[in-house]
Amino acid sequence: MFLWSVPFLGNAQRLLTEDFNYSTGDLYGQGGEGVAGWVKYSTDTEDFIQVVSSSLTYSGYQDQAIGNAVELKTTTSGQDLKKRFSDEGTGSSNIYVSFLAEIKNAKATTTNPTYFFCLVSKGTTFTDGSTGSGEFARIFIKEGDNTSLFKIGVSCSNITVAYCEDNYNLNETYLIALKYEKLSSTSDKVSLFINPVIGTIEPDSKAAQTTTSGSLDPAKGFDAVELRQGASSSFSRYSPNVIIDAIRVSTTWAGLFDIWKGTSSGDWNTTANWEAGVLPSTTSTAPSVIIPAVASTAGYPTLTAATTVHDITFKHGAQIGRPDFLDYQKAYFELDYTKDGMTNHWHMLSMPLKGVVSGDLAFGGKPSVFLRKFDASVPDNGSWMQGNWSAYQSSNTVPFAPAEGFISWVNESENTNLEKIGGILKLPNFENTDVNGYNLGNPYHEYDKDSKKSTFYYFDESGELDDDPDELERSDSYRFIFEEDATYSSISFGNGGFALVGNPYPSSLDFTAFYTANLSAIANSYQIWTGTGFATYNGTAGGTADSPDQYIAPMQSFIVRKIENGNGSFTPVFNAETMAVARPTNSTSQLRASENIADKLEITASYGNKATHTWVANREGGSSTFGNKDSRKLMLGISSVPEVYTIKESENGKTGVSVNIINTDNILIPLALATSHEGETSFIFKGMDAYNAQITLIDRAENNKRIPLTGNSFEYKFNYVPKRINDRIVADEDRFVLELTPAHATGLNAPTEQTLVYSKDKTIHLVNSSAGSIKQVFIYNAQGRMMYANGNVVASSYKIDAGNLPEICIVKIVTDKGVKNVKVLVK
Repeated sequence: MFLWSVPFLGNAQRLLTEDFNYSTGDLYGQGGEGVAGWVKYSTDTEDFIQVVSSSLTYSGYQDQAIGNAVELKTTTSGQDLKKRFSDEGTGSSNIYVSFLAEIKNAKATTTNPTYFFCLVSKGTTFTDGSTGSGEFARIFIKEGDNTSLFKIGVSCSNITVAYCEDNYNLNETYLIALKYEKLSSTSDKVSLFINPVIGTIEPDSKAAQTTTSGSLDPAKGFDAVELRQGASSSFSRYSPNVIIDAIRVSTTWAGLFDIWKGTSSGDWNTTANWEAGVLPSTTSTAPSVIIPAVASTAGYPTLTAATTVHDITFKHGAQIGRPDFLDYQKAYFELDYTKDGMTNHWHMLSMPLKGVVSGDLAFGGKPSVFLRKFDASVPDNGSWMQGNWSAYQSSNTVPFAPAEGFISWVNESENTNLEKIGGILKLPNFENTDVNGYNLGNPYHEYDKDSKKSTFYYFDESGELDDDPDELERSDSYRFIFEEDATYSSISFGNGGFALVGNPYPSSLDFTAFYTANLSAIANSYQIWTGTGFATYNGTAGGTADSPDQYIAPMQSFIVRKIENGNGSFTPVFNAETMAVARPTNSTSQLRASENIADKLEITASYGNKATHTWVANREGGSSTFGNKDSRKLMLGISSVPEVYTIKESENGKTGVSVNIINTDNILIPLALATSHEGETSFIFKGMDAYNAQITLIDRAENNKRIPLTGNSFEYKFNYVPKRINDRIVADEDRFVLELTPAHATGLNAPTEQTLVYSKDKTIHLVNSSAGSIKQVFIYNAQGRMMYANGNVVASSYKIDAGNLPEICIVKIVTDKGVKNVKVLVK
C-alpha cells in the first residue's frame, strides 16, 4: 500500500522504552533517580497509580511478558505521573508513541470525557487537576454501544475529541499507537491507530484523526509521557480502569519496533543497523525482532556468536546468516500475496518451519490453492526434459519434510478469506483465530488452543460440511526445520534424472557449498521456475544478468540433475555453518552474483514480454558432447513462451542444453527454438566482444543466411512458423546453427560456406552447416595424390585420423549443395 511520507532524521532513534520492570506497588519514584524516574506533577490525595503483575503481550510487539504493567483506576481522587525521555528532534519532527492496553471498564461519557494518556511538552508545570496547554495528543476512552464495549478517541490539545467508529471489547489486549504530526506553525494533527500492522511502513488506515489550530511551539517539543487518573469529585469525569504496558516513543514509525535496517553493515550488534537506534535485548526477556526485506547495500545480518531474542519474524523475502547461532522461542515467516506475481502463478517453495502442513497454506477455497510435487521425464519427441508435476494434494494434513520442495498456485479471484488477513499469510497461522477458534484466513480450519489440535473441515457433494474432518495435533511449529533433529530424506531423481530440493534455511543457501557437499550425486547447476521458463545457474559458467546466481533465496526450492551414471536418488547433505548465509551485497537472491563474463555467449529468445535464456561458455573441462558441467534443458512442454536452447550429442542421442560448456573455439552448435508463437520473434545475443572466437548465426530457413555476431549486443529478428509433426507442434532443432571459428584464422583452416573443416590433435574434423549432409570425403597431398577416400559418409559431421597424413592436405567434401575443396594444416 502507498502511504504518506514521513520526515527522516539522520539520528532518528527510540526515545523511550518502558516495560515497567519494577517492583509491584506505587509507580511514583520508580524508573530512575529524581526527575529521571516517574514523577508526579499534580497533588494526589488517595489513589496512586500502581505497578501490577499483569504484564501484557501482543504478537510481534511483545510476545513474552517482560517486567510488569501499571493499572489506572476509576477513582475519585487520582494521581498523574510523567516519565521523561530524550527530547532529541522533538521540536521539529513527528512523534510516534505505542503501548499495550487492556480496558477493564469505560465509564466516561461523551459529554464528560477524560483522557488517560498524553504527551507532555518541555518545561510544562502542573498543579492539581490542571489541564494546561502542555498536554498534547490526549487519548480518551468512553463506553461503546453497550456496556461490554468501548470506543477510543484522540484530541490534539483540548477537549474536542475525535472518536473511532468501531467498538472494541473490554478485557482484551490492544496495541495502541499515535502520531503527533506538525503541519505548520499554527496547526498540528494527531492520528490514532488500533492494532496496526507492525513493520517499517506506517499504516494508511487510522482509527481516528483530528487537527488543531493551537500548535505546539516548535521550539519546545516534547520530553515526557503522562499517565493520568481523572478525579470524578473535581470534574465529574470518570477515568477508565486500564492496564498499560510496553510504552515506546520514537521519531519514526519503524523506531517503535525492533526492526532490522541494515544500512550500516551486516553486523547485528551495530546500533545504526536497527530502526530504533538501539540493539534488541539479548537477555532472557528478549523482545520480538522483525527482519524485513531490505534492498540496502549492507543487506541482512550475519550472526557471529550466540544471539538471543524471544521471537523473530521474517517478512516476505527476509533472511539472516548463520541462524544456527540464534537462541529464540518462536519464529514466524510471512508470504505476502499482495505482491505482484504472487497469485495466478506457480511458485517453487520450501518450508523453513517445522510442523507446517498443506492446510496451513489454504484459505478455505477463497481463493483456491493448489499444491503439487515434482517429477521429470523425457517427452515422446524432442531432446529436452519435460517438467512434470504430481497430482494435486487433496488432504489438509500433508506435512512438509526438511528440504522438501513443492509448487503452489493461489488463484487471483475469490480471495475473500485472504483479504481478511490483509493478503499476508503468517506462518504458523493456526493461532490466528477469531473468538470461536476459526482461522481468520480459513473458516474451515478450527484450532483448539487448549488441546493444541487443528480440525480441517470439507464439503461433501451436496455442499454440506463433511462429518469426518481431518484432525491434527500441533507441536514444534515455531521452530526452524533445519535444527538438530532434522532428518533429510532420500530424494528420487525420477526417470528424467532431475530432483526438486528445498532450501531448509531462513537464509540464502550457498549453492557452491551445497554442491561441494553433494558432488558425488549432483551436477554443478540448478534451475528454478521463473514464470516464463526454467532459469539456470551453472557453477562452471556462473549466471547472467537474467538468471539465478549461486545464492538461493529462503523458502525457494530448486531443481538439481544427477551426474552422468549416477544413482537414481540421493540424500542431500546440509551444513548451516557453510551453506546458510546472508544474501551478499552483489546478489539479490532473486539471484545474482559476480561471474566470469569472458568467453560467454548469452542468448535470449523473445517476443513481447515473454523471454527465455540460454548461453554457451568456453571453460576448462568443457566438451563437445554432453557432460556433468552442462545443464540440461528443462521445460513445461511447448507453449507460447519462446524456449531457446542448444543441442549436444550424448550417449543417448541428442540432448537439449540450457548451459552449454565447451572447450574449443572451432565448433558448430545447433540452436533450437520451441514455441507455439507464430510471427516475429527475436534472438538477442550478448557477450561477443568478450568472446575469443568469431561467432556466426546461420539461418537455414533463409537460404543458409549467415549473420556475423559482433559487439556487446546484437538482435536478430525473424519470422517464425512453428514446426509440426502430425499436426503437433514440436521444437525446431534444425533451423539455426551457431558457428564458432578461431578469432585469428590462418587461412589454412578457414571454413567453407557450408561445411566447417579444421584439424586438432592429429584429427581432421568436418561439420556440415547446411540442412543437408556430407556425402563423400577425399583427401589429397600437396602434389595431388589421393591419401584417403570415403564415398559413402552420409553424416552431418565426420572425423578422420590424420596421424599418417602429410602436414598439408587438400580436403574435398561432397555435400547435397555441391563440392568444396579446403586446404588444411594438420596439427
